[in-house]
Amino acid sequence: MILFPHESNRVHVATAGGSAKFWLEAKTELAMSHEQTLGANTSVLEVSHIDTKGLWLFVDNKEHYMPFDQFPWFSDASVKHISHVERQSRDHFYWPDLDVDLTLDMIDHPENYPRKYK
Repeated sequence: MILFPHESNRVHVATAGGSAKFWLEAKTELAMSHEQTLGANTSVLEVSHIDTKGLWLFVDNKEHYMPFDQFPWFSDASVKHISHVERQSRDHFYWPDLDVDLTLDMIDHPENYPRKYK
């Protein structure tokens, strides 16, 4: 293959069986677009409310209630620690200050995830 620096759009390929010339045309496309406005709030995860009985986790335009009797790790935690939540994947959340990992299914159906081994 021979490249001509002064003609960046032309390539010559030579083999024992013959040769060929290729003219290249650059094309730039956007592969994926996430429609969002610069400076807009793009957060889809937040602790939206905390009271004496539990907290509400707002995820993708839906609130999930987490009563402290089902999620005791949060009952004595500070607002700062409860509010510091990270999204690990689409439905997996981690509170690093409390070392608590939960999925949306665990939050929505805590009865399916007993906290004690029998």
